[in-house]
Amino acid sequence: MKNRSAILISFFLILSVAIPASAQSLTAPEESTIIREIDANFARMLAYGEKLDYDKLSSGVDDSREAGFITNGNFYAQYATLIANMKTAAKGIDRQVFSIREKKITPLSDRLALMTVSGSATIYLADGRELPVNFLWSFVYEKAGDEWKVIHSHQSSRN
Repeated sequence: MKNRSAILISFFLILSVAIPASAQSLTAPEESTIIREIDANFARMLAYGEKLDYDKLSSGVDDSREAGFITNGNFYAQYATLIANMKTAAKGIDRQVFSIREKKITPLSDRLALMTVSGSATIYLADGRELPVNFLWSFVYEKAGDEWKVIHSHQSSRN
């Protein structure tokens, strides 16, 4: 019995290594549509972020899976905690302007996609000062109904 169990376990281990995991196969037009939809969503969210409109920015997030969010080395189990922290940190900021250097959207299925972004921002303070910031972001998007929503993000900035 032990021998049979060992053989069975070995078989499944070999099988799991031999068969690579992959995302759902999508046609080129399907991928193109997903990329276009997510890119349009991202552009809207970026505009809300520049205006510090956190209520509208939050409309692009679905935290029902509670996947967590990471910002500058801090883990937030719920989006509500992250956005409350962002609102507090934004006191004294008038607006911000983002400049995207690189952006890659990778559809994994008809309902899931990854996005990685690098760029810079200028933060305009209410007292007239300007702060330059470089950032790196990654997002996991899930299609909820007809809309793409962020279900996880990892964001970091460096000066």
